[in-house]
Amino acid sequence: MLESKGRLRQFAEIIWWNKRKKEILMVTLNEARRVIDAAEKKAQEIGQPMNIAVADARGNLVAHIRMDEAWIGRTLRHMILDARGQSK
Repeated sequence: MLESKGRLRQFAEIIWWNKRKKEILMVTLNEARRVIDAAEKKAQEIGQPMNIAVADARGNLVAHIRMDEAWIGRTLRHMILDARGQSK
């Protein structure tokens, strides 16, 4: 298995814009689980419980977890807006 950093980079490459066909590739649940696993591993390494959300290229939520004792300060809506680049 790839290290956490490699997994997150791999995820970044999964979501890409195909300019030729003007299609957005979707993130599968299996891919989202791999990203969550990598992010959760990193959170454990740095000792910081986190909420981890995976969205597709359109900002639609694919998967979300909240680690034990993770802060609940942000709403899911804010996380989705961040993923879309629309947060204020």
